[in-house]
Order: sequence, then structure tokens, then C-alpha cells
Amino acid sequence: MSSGMWDEFGTSPMQVFIDEMGRRMKNARVSQMMTLGKALGVLEEIPDPQYIECFINIKGKKFQGTTVCSYRGYYEDLALVVEEVEIPTTSVDDMLGTLYGAMGRKFEGYKGGEYLMGEDTPLWVTFDSSGTGFPIDRIEIPSEHSVVVHVGNSQDIEYGI
Repeated sequence: MSSGMWDEFGTSPMQVFIDEMGRRMKNARVSQMMTLGKALGVLEEIPDPQYIECFINIKGKKFQGTTVCSYRGYYEDLALVVEEVEIPTTSVDDMLGTLYGAMGRKFEGYKGGEYLMGEDTPLWVTFDSSGTGFPIDRIEIPSEHSVVVHVGNSQDIEYGI
């Protein structure tokens, strides 16, 4: 190969192309999804967050999430891992702690590599660390006593208190 096919850092044109496609895909997700920074901004506005229980209602069953990981579908995205519970014990304050704990932290991707989570990191809901997940579209506060997280690809999923 000629030296003209590689840049000064030893990066091939194919890798430059792949990196650019990855950036464009992430930018598309960021424009359509809730990000870590946006979620923290909305949740911070809730008065008395320590007294408001948070749960995700999926087809009449309650789930809560207190763990985050690199999302297997896009390693550079963040997933809120949820589990089914009879009585939710997670508060908005707990959720803020979980999300703030991810800010500026590196997570290992499913097949390796480290991914730094920041304000523009898209958020997903997943049931385990698999690639199956739902993008969080937006968080609404319809009243002083409720929080609704709208999740893509399913009208049966909402986040409530």
C-alpha cells in the first residue's frame, strides 16, 4: 500500500469512513432521543425527589431501574437496566444518583472497549445487558405527583410514580 492511503496517525480511509458513519448515527439518535444530560435536567426540576417513587409500567407490570450499563445495541449509549418488582422502592432521588453516577464514567462495551458517558449520551431501557431495548424519547411531568417517561417502539411502556 502506498503511504498516501493512511493519514498522519496511521488511520486507514476505511476506518475514517466507519468512524464518520458512527458519529452520524449517534447524532441522529441524540436528536431523537432523551440524553443523559436532558434526563438529569428534567429530573432535577422535580420538587422533593426523595419522596416520589419511580417505576416503569410495562403492560400492567411494574419495573424499576437502579443499574446502568453500556447499551449492547450501541456501546457508546447508556442503558437503564430494569427489573420487575411488586412494590417499587426507587425514588426520583435514587434515579438522579444512578444517572449522575454514569456522567463522566467509562463503561466497557459488550465486546470490549471503553465508552465515556456524558451529557449527549442517548438513553435506553433494557431488561438485561442484551441488545434488546427501548429508546427513551422524552420525560414529561404532567402534574406535581407524576413523571412519565415515553419509550420508543411501545405505547404500553411508561414511567410513573
